[in-house]
Amino acid sequence: RKDFSRQISLKYCNEAKKIFAIKLSSELTNKLLRYVVPQKEYNRTKLLLDKQFEQDFIEKISNKLMNLRKKTNTRPVIVCDEKLRLALYRLLEKHMPTVVVLANSEIEPDIKMGS
Repeated sequence: RKDFSRQISLKYCNEAKKIFAIKLSSELTNKLLRYVVPQKEYNRTKLLLDKQFEQDFIEKISNKLMNLRKKTNTRPVIVCDEKLRLALYRLLEKHMPTVVVLANSEIEPDIKMGS
C-alpha cells in the first residue's frame, strides 16, 4: 500500500489537499499493538481486546468520527501505525462498515492533516 500512498492520500483529501482525521496517540497505539495477534488463516492479524475496552473504544472512535464529519462536512479517516492498520480496520469495520483506516506511511508529505 505504501507504493500507492499518492493515490490513497488524494482519495481522502479535499481540494486544499487536506485530510480530516483522527490520529491515534502513541500511547494508545502502543497499548493496542500489545493486543495484535496473528491469525493462522490467510496470514492476517487481529485485535483481541477486553470486551468492555473494545466497546468503549469503538463508541469513542465512532463519536469522534461523527463529530468531525459534522464539523468539516467531509469523510474523516483514522490514521495509525502501519503495524496496527489492518487489525484496527478489521475490528472497526464490523461496527462501522464505511470506516477508513490509513497508516501514517500512506499519507503523502504534501498532504495536510486536520482534526
